Amino acid sequence: MPDTQCLIYSGDLYLENPNSLLVFVGTVFRSALLYKIDLQNKQALPSKHLIGHTGVIFSAKIFTAHDLLATISDD
Repeated sequence: MPDTQCLIYSGDLYLENPNSLLVFVGTVFRSALLYKIDLQNKQALPSKHLIGHTGVIFSAKIFTAHDLLATISDD
């Protein structure tokens, strides 16, 4: 994943297991970022950089029951 500008506007957290946390955030730069945090080794591993919105992302949500990431924007 390339270096990204990140001014977080919204986000969601999901604890996969005691050693792994998913962090999904929406930014004012019209992109959403998914990170997998290795809690044991204290490392943030970028997983996805999603683009497509033409407006600020106001909400980002992880729906684990459906393997779904969702965002809401003003576009």
